[in-house]
Amino acid sequence: MKTIVVFFLGSLLSACTLLDRAMLRDELDGCPDVAEQYLAPPDDEAIRAFHTLDLSRQYQVFICASQYVRPPLSEFQVAFASGGDRVAEFLVQQLGSGVDDLTFRDIVYVFSAMQSQGTYDVASETLFLRWLEARAEAMGNPEWREHVTEVVQELRG
Repeated sequence: MKTIVVFFLGSLLSACTLLDRAMLRDELDGCPDVAEQYLAPPDDEAIRAFHTLDLSRQYQVFICASQYVRPPLSEFQVAFASGGDRVAEFLVQQLGSGVDDLTFRDIVYVFSAMQSQGTYDVASETLFLRWLEARAEAMGNPEWREHVTEVVQELRG
């Protein structure tokens, strides 16, 4: 009987793993292929590998982890924020090129994580914070507008 139970549980686990991977592939539809290898599953090794990517690829993985996976994978937000000044400059460029509301929200989250980690002093950037507030108030979704506005106000300290 033990053999049957062990076999059954092993088969069930394999089926669940295959189903999880299939569901993740469906969720990542629209993400670059690079994202799938880092997001399935996100572990310490995936985070270490994430840090070896160039900023553009890190940004792609971070956006996919934030917008296409449920629940969002905050591990990549924290990992991206650890890049400090270098990542802040990159994100300002992204904001300057125009991003949608969800991407704006996720970038604000990275700045919030930078402030929390001490990797970038967002609070000292008063003009930038004013711009973030104005952009947050222009968001279409009222719930996200209110939430992101609060996050930006918290950055002021």
